[in-house]
Amino acid sequence: MARRTRVENSKQLKRQPKLQKAKRAPVFGGVVTPSKSVSQRKRYKSWRKVEGPLKTVQNFVFSSRWISLALLSVSVYFLYGFVNSPDYFITQIPIVGADSVPMDEIALTSGLAGKHIFTADPEAAAEAILELPGITAVDVRLDWPNQVDIVVVEEQPVAIWMSNGTAWWVNKQGGLFPAREDRPDLMVIEGFGQDGIVGRDMPEVIIDDITGEALEPGMIDPESGDEVAQINYGAIPDEILHGAVQLSRLQPYGEPINAFKYNVSSGLHFTDPRGWDAHFGIGINMDQKLAVYNALVNELALQGIVPIFISVENPNRPIYRNY
Repeated sequence: MARRTRVENSKQLKRQPKLQKAKRAPVFGGVVTPSKSVSQRKRYKSWRKVEGPLKTVQNFVFSSRWISLALLSVSVYFLYGFVNSPDYFITQIPIVGADSVPMDEIALTSGLAGKHIFTADPEAAAEAILELPGITAVDVRLDWPNQVDIVVVEEQPVAIWMSNGTAWWVNKQGGLFPAREDRPDLMVIEGFGQDGIVGRDMPEVIIDDITGEALEPGMIDPESGDEVAQINYGAIPDEILHGAVQLSRLQPYGEPINAFKYNVSSGLHFTDPRGWDAHFGIGINMDQKLAVYNALVNELALQGIVPIFISVENPNRPIYRNY
C-alpha cells in the first residue's frame, strides 16, 4: 500500500521543461512586422469597403432592364436608319411590254415612285395599271432592296372607229379606247356622232383648283372628297364590228376593204372602186350578202347599166339606182 503511493508521487514529480528567462525589449525597437494572417484580414476589410459599391454599380449596369433598354435603343437606331435610308426607296420603274401606252403614264398610275420598299403594294399597283385603257394584263414584282419590275400586255386593236374627228381603237370585243398612235394598217370605220356607240359614259372633267390639271379617274376630288369617276368609252356592237371585219376579208372587189362608213339607216357602206356606193347593212351574214351583190353587179354589167347605188342590206330584196 505504501509502495503504490510512492509510485504515484513519483509521477507527480515528473521533471518539467526548463523555463527560459524573457529578455527585456528595448525602448526604441524596430517596426514589428505583423503576421501574414493579419495582413490578409486588413486587405479583406479594405476590399469589402470597395466591393459593396462596386456590386451595386454592377447590378445597376447589368440588370435585365438596362440590357433590354440598350437592345431597344440599338434596334431603334438601326430601324431609323433603315426607314430613312435612300437605298430602300423606289426611284426607278422599268416597264416591259409598253408600246403604245406611255411608260410615264404607267409609272405614274402605279403609284410606286418614291415609295419605301416595305410600304409599296404591288397588288394595288397592278390593279391601278389594269384600269388604263389599252392594258389587258400586268405583272408587278418587287425585289430587294428597291427594285420593281412591271410587265404589261397591251390590247391589240383590230380596227379604228372615227367619231367627230376623234380616232378610237377597237378591240376584239368591240370596246373602244383612245388611239395612242397612227396605225395605217388597221381598218377604219367612220361613224356619225354617237351612232353605233353603246355604253359610253364620259364624266365631266374635273380640274384641280390648285394645280390647274385635270384629275385622273380614281383620284380624290379635293373639293368634294369624292373619287373621280372612271371613264367608259363605250363599245361597238358585234354586228357592226364583226360584220365589217368579215366583209373586209371577203374582198368584194378583189382587195380587202380598208375604210367603211356607218350610219343608223343603212349600216355599213363603202365606195366600190368601180364607181358606186355599196350598202351592206350589219350582221355576220356578209358572205350571203356578197353573193347577192356580185350576182347583181354582173347582171347590171350584162345590161350595160352603170349603177350609182347598190344596197344588199336585205339580201332577199337588193336595190340599185343608176344614172
